[in-house]
Amino acid sequence: MEEAKNGSEYKQNYDIIVKWMADEFRGKTLDILGIETGIITNVYTYEPIRLPIKAERLDLIIEDENEYYYHLEEQRNMSRKDLYRFAGSHFYIAEKYGTKLKDIILYSGKPYKGKKEIETQSGKYKPDMIDLTSRDGKKRLEAIKKAVDQGDTSQLLELVFIPLYGKPDDPSRSELIVELFEYEIKLVHQKLMSKKLAAATMIMSNKMISKNLLSKYWEKLQMYDVFEIAVEKGMEKGMEKGMEKGMEKARREMLLEALSETIGFVPPSIIDSVNKISRTDVLSGLFKQAIKCQNVDQFQKSLQMAM
Repeated sequence: MEEAKNGSEYKQNYDIIVKWMADEFRGKTLDILGIETGIITNVYTYEPIRLPIKAERLDLIIEDENEYYYHLEEQRNMSRKDLYRFAGSHFYIAEKYGTKLKDIILYSGKPYKGKKEIETQSGKYKPDMIDLTSRDGKKRLEAIKKAVDQGDTSQLLELVFIPLYGKPDDPSRSELIVELFEYEIKLVHQKLMSKKLAAATMIMSNKMISKNLLSKYWEKLQMYDVFEIAVEKGMEKGMEKGMEKGMEKARREMLLEALSETIGFVPPSIIDSVNKISRTDVLSGLFKQAIKCQNVDQFQKSLQMAM
């Protein structure tokens, strides 16, 4: 398998799995993280343009049935500087979503011993901080397996976070991740778990195990390209009208979704132009540009060349 087709290697997948995880979060709560919430109704992604951002971390806005918002962010190797960045993000987000907002920081990697709140003469910033380094991944995996054997699949979403549990220098961590991959693939074959959720777990495990091992399990899951996963649902829906039409529609949808993640608001003129394109190879090429572009003008140039 060519390295470029290992979907777990794409940095943009940390944005793409937001859509997959949103499907899993809806109708549930954040009790798997120890946070009391109402039933989750929506999940968004948020990156303030004016703040420096780091690639390869999970950043979600979660809305519950009571219209409360939870900014859930994963941070590996947490530092004091990160806490100040979270504080800045918090008030940018509050400007858009209102004051019914709570920050939840999942920190993993190296243990964090620094301050967990910031207090100034104008107030206090105190997010809920969840230490994943102190959690026992092996113990939680066994507990979830036992629950599934008893017919309870309500905790499967937690499997996505298990690669982040424990200390980075734990020699058994790689073995645990391999055991987790094997178990998730088994669940996929038993139709107890979606392929997308299993793929999300592999993406979260990026750089925690060797590239060759990660590629091996990506292959086992039969997901050679992240775009292939994204169009799968569209292909299934398009069966009755013809496979090609289904692929064409799915490619358009995924292209526009990817573009909205990288540049934010997608101008109506671009949407109209994309909807006029019928060639799937052209849509695939534009998708690759969409996940790499930095602004509207950059994508507009690629679009003009394709028209």
